[in-house]
Order: sequence, then C-alpha cells, then structure tokens
Amino acid sequence: MAALPAAAACGGDGEDAAPGTQPPAGPGPPAGVAIWGQDLGLGEMYQGDGSQTEVELYVRKCADHGVSRVFAPGASAELVEAGAAVGVEVHPYKAVASAGGIRMYPAWSCNFMVPRFGTEAGRETLNAHRPIWSHPQRIESLSDFVRENPEHRHRNRARTDELQPYERVFLSPGLPEGRAEEARAFSELLSRSGGRGIQAEFVSINEDENGVTTDGYEESITGAFREATGRDPFQLPNDDPEWVQFRADRWTDMVRDIRDAVKAVRSDAVFTITVINRDADGYVPRIQDWPAWVEQGLCDEMHLWFRSTTDLPTIERHCRHFVDTVAGRVPTMAEFSCYHPGSLQTPEAMMEAARIARGAGMDGLGIYRSHAVEQLEFWPLLDQMTRL
Repeated sequence: MAALPAAAACGGDGEDAAPGTQPPAGPGPPAGVAIWGQDLGLGEMYQGDGSQTEVELYVRKCADHGVSRVFAPGASAELVEAGAAVGVEVHPYKAVASAGGIRMYPAWSCNFMVPRFGTEAGRETLNAHRPIWSHPQRIESLSDFVRENPEHRHRNRARTDELQPYERVFLSPGLPEGRAEEARAFSELLSRSGGRGIQAEFVSINEDENGVTTDGYEESITGAFREATGRDPFQLPNDDPEWVQFRADRWTDMVRDIRDAVKAVRSDAVFTITVINRDADGYVPRIQDWPAWVEQGLCDEMHLWFRSTTDLPTIERHCRHFVDTVAGRVPTMAEFSCYHPGSLQTPEAMMEAARIARGAGMDGLGIYRSHAVEQLEFWPLLDQMTRL
C-alpha cells in the first residue's frame, strides 16, 4: 500500500485533544495518500447545496479517492472537524520563517478568460491556449514582526533594506526572540486548528549561482561566527564550508524551537518537515541540514518535495539518498507536484514517479495540490497510488 507513515513515538503520554479536534491515530500507518490543498474558497466544483458545505464536499471527495491526510495552509477548525468525520486527518502547514519579499506578478492573457474557468467550456478553452504574459507588476510584502523588529530580518552581504524583484525575506534564526516568534506562529496555528499534526515547509530561498544561500549576514549570526571561529565572514567567500555550516546550524536551532513549541501544544502531534529535492550535497548550502534534524530527533516524519521535477532518474536518485540517509529513523514521504510549471502533469508520468518512489523505499506518497488534481482530473490516479 502507498501508506501514509505513522508518526514516530514522542516522549511522554499524549495529551487529550481539545473538543472537536482529531484524536490520535490508531496503531500502524493509515492507508491512503496525502494531498496538499487549500481550506475555504475551494472553487465552483465544491459549492454546497444546502445539505453540505464546500468543505464537507471536499473532504468527502478526498476520502472517496483514497486520501487519508490533507495538508492545508492555515487549516481551519471547520476543515479539521469535517475531515475527522470521514476519516481524513488534517494537518496545517506553514513556510518556515517566510516573512515577505517582492513578488513579480505578470499580467496574463488568462485574466481575460471567457467563459469562466470553472466551467467545462472554460477548461476546454484553457487546455487549448498557451498563456501569454506581459508586464510584471511589483507586489511587496513584509510581516509586521520583521517590519517592527528589523534586527530579526535575514540579510545578505550588502545588509540593505531595499528589496530586489523576486527576493524573499526571512525571519533570522540568529536571535532567540526571533526563533520564539516563529515557534509561536506554529504553535498558535496548531492550537487554533486542532489539527492532528503540523508541517514545517522549507521553501525556495535566496541563493547564488552555486546554490548557496546569500543570507545570514545579519550581525546576530556574523558576530557569533567571529566569536566562535575568529574569522570574519565578510572576508570569506559565500561558500566557505565552515561559514555555510554555521549558518545551517542556526536553522537547526530554529527547527528545534518550533518542534518544542508544537509538542507543548500537543505532545502527540505529528511534526513533519518538507524540503525541496536536491542532490545530496545541495541541502546544507541552502540552510537545510535535514540529516542533522533526523539525527537529533527533531521531526516525526521527513517529506521530500519534487516541486518542479519530471526527470525520473533524478527522482529515483534523490529518493534513494533520502531513504538511505533517514535509515528508518522516521517515516518518509515523496510529495509530487502537478501544480508548478515543470511538474508532473500527465497521469503516466505521475504514476511512474510514484512507483519509483515506492521502489526506492519511500513510506508514503502525496500530491501537491488539490486544485491541480481537480483540473487535471487526477482523482482516479489517487486511488491507483494507494495500491502501489
């Protein structure tokens, strides 16, 4: 079976769940696959008829097609309760330390779509049309915490406040107060939703041409590095191995604080971490030293996200490295996107990738995300994946 992995045992007895939350999972891994999806505003295909809400229709469709776990950003108590009623676990997820940046949204020809997207005629029109983009529009955002506490912002070597197009802003792991703020956000999300667990998602970062993070030059980190090593990071190349590892270690501190805060809310919460697939030597330079997180017992599951990957030999190589490195200490899951440009958007490719992942030893399978599953008509595919 393409089973969802069971959580590794947590220290201590599980706390009683709050009223309306999901109970602890039963023994052994639940059968089924995972899906990443939104919460409310699910689209025209989930409009309630008076007897069922859009959320109830959504989780019923998930359950009917072998989905036993839904990951949703900012999952609501409504989604958690509706999922529990049909045997679907709901876990909220959040991008770790993501605090804003500059998004460049182009004007698309699809903005002039007639007929509407949700209709059968709209789908036929869209399938026959190659979307065309024109001028990009700059959208800038910054979290209130980072805006009000700029000393907690991750910075590049120039240490400028001026954001560049496509640049992302992250909360720095260099100070305990900043890590505490991120831990608070995770624990509050879990508490508010009542979810069975929560996922920490490591998204794309600012990196140089060699795939090394360009951030980490805030004084809280550079000063600590000078004190620890006697070396000045501003006099070192960005990819100096000691400097790279030092920055990655600060993110391990962040993961530990998030994990501790989550377990304080619910000791048996399933704390999962997702990283985007890389070659074996590509994770630490991107501040994602997940082998250390597994070694130190900082997660209950590790998920490998194939976000924009269709090359099957690459998928097999990365899955095998992942499984070999985890070495059975926590369950693993391969998360395949059919949403992002360059992702797996044919049923044949998705199924072959799923077979490869299972053959490489991955414990579970999941698809990002439900909007794409709906529009690509991948629901029957989920049933097939449960039988791998």
